Amino acid sequence: MPPVPDGSGSAISRVIRFDYADEDYLTIAYEAYLKRSKLPKYNGIFFPTSYILTGNASAHGWTLIEKTTAALTKKQLPWTPLGNAAAAKASYPVLSGPLASPNFTSYCNDQAGWVDSSKAVSQLHDDCLELGVSFICGRAEILVGLDTDLQNYIKAVQTLAGTSILGDHSVLASGAWTSGLVNMSNSALSTAQVIGSTPSQILR
Repeated sequence: MPPVPDGSGSAISRVIRFDYADEDYLTIAYEAYLKRSKLPKYNGIFFPTSYILTGNASAHGWTLIEKTTAALTKKQLPWTPLGNAAAAKASYPVLSGPLASPNFTSYCNDQAGWVDSSKAVSQLHDDCLELGVSFICGRAEILVGLDTDLQNYIKAVQTLAGTSILGDHSVLASGAWTSGLVNMSNSALSTAQVIGSTPSQILR
């Protein structure tokens, strides 16, 4: 039952931001940000903080920032240019290191934050229950086989409990365990969001 302790969705805290050059991504992420930042049920789950997007001053690095800020401006969402590494450090003294100087450029968005992932997944679980979603746990959730028709379409999944789960659609979402189930050599790139927490945030 979610949240599972070793699940990638609840292993680390997550950045909440809507800084995307793609208009659809931006719209969806902004709607999610508004809900997390304003709805009482996210108190103690969502923590507001500023978000800084950085890049190098090369054509590629600047293009990313230029497209993202253009999308924000089009939506009439505020952002603040920070400029070079010295300017960024002056605004946010907590920043340390050379920050890729001198080829450093950045901007800040004060409408952002982070969530306690485990609590966020617990809240999502509760939301799903309210909407009538059923969770299958234990031996009945362990997939051991597939029932297919003559066209090789999946009709049901067979479980370790000896039961079959029927459905019009089946979604195999292995998540963090994918690399242990399938050889992903030369076909996948592992990435993560690195979060530098302040001392007070670490205590929370």
